[in-house]
Amino acid sequence: MAPKILLVEDEKSLCELICSMFSEQYEVVCVDNGASVFEQFNQKECPQIVLLNYLLPDTVGRPPVGIGLNLLQFIKKKSPQTTVIMFTGCKLTEVAFQAGRLGAFAYVLKPFDVEKLAKLLESAIKHGRDS
Repeated sequence: MAPKILLVEDEKSLCELICSMFSEQYEVVCVDNGASVFEQFNQKECPQIVLLNYLLPDTVGRPPVGIGLNLLQFIKKKSPQTTVIMFTGCKLTEVAFQAGRLGAFAYVLKPFDVEKLAKLLESAIKHGRDS
């Protein structure tokens, strides 16, 4: 069975790109808001990897430590073995530090190289197996 990846991203074109690039190797599920993450983790089988955008539409106007980090905390509490790769278009050093402290496997700035993302996903799968 292919590893399950949950992609949490509101940018439709990026979702389509990632799904098309990785759907042969992985089961990729794309959601565009934080509420859908809770639904995914209330199912019987949690994703092995979560690609989590820091800023989502339901986070606009929130303080710098917004729902992206709250979702990261929720995911790691609900499923500690799930590997989370956080990404954003904002160069916020404090957010990257907080993400690492809360258990993110990696913090990636957009736009990112798809080939580098593929290697990062391979490392994340290996990390999950070794945990």
